[in-house]
Amino acid sequence: MNASPTGARPRPAGDVEISSALGWRFFSGIVMLLLGIMNLIDGIIAITDSDVFETNLATSPSLPVTDNMAVWGWVVLIVGFVMLVLAFPVIVGFPWARVAGIAAAGVDLLLEFAFLAHFPLWSLIIIFLNVLVIFGLAVKGAGPTELDRS
Repeated sequence: MNASPTGARPRPAGDVEISSALGWRFFSGIVMLLLGIMNLIDGIIAITDSDVFETNLATSPSLPVTDNMAVWGWVVLIVGFVMLVLAFPVIVGFPWARVAGIAAAGVDLLLEFAFLAHFPLWSLIIIFLNVLVIFGLAVKGAGPTELDRS
């Protein structure tokens, strides 16, 4: 048994402390999974029926990179697939997945900023979720836990 300096009840030596960073990492992985699914749906719709996005815009449909909604759909589809695949290593706790997850969420955040004119409320929700994912993956715990795979 370990003695506690604060006078609290001692814990057995085999106990593993669950840090708040572990909770944020798990939350980020689940949100990345959901963001990946939403991006896949957005990408498929943009590829197959681009009129859905073009009719929602009051002016001519222009995007910062390309005006072709099918190309934009493929980019969003690929980012969604990457986020979907990265969600599982993030949840398991691989250290490289944290960095890759931050990068994928950052790319998705930039894509949604560029997509803001087409669906403002939807884009703002996705941007907010990406910021939460980046924060959750950037949080560093007090020390390694049993679930960390470093």
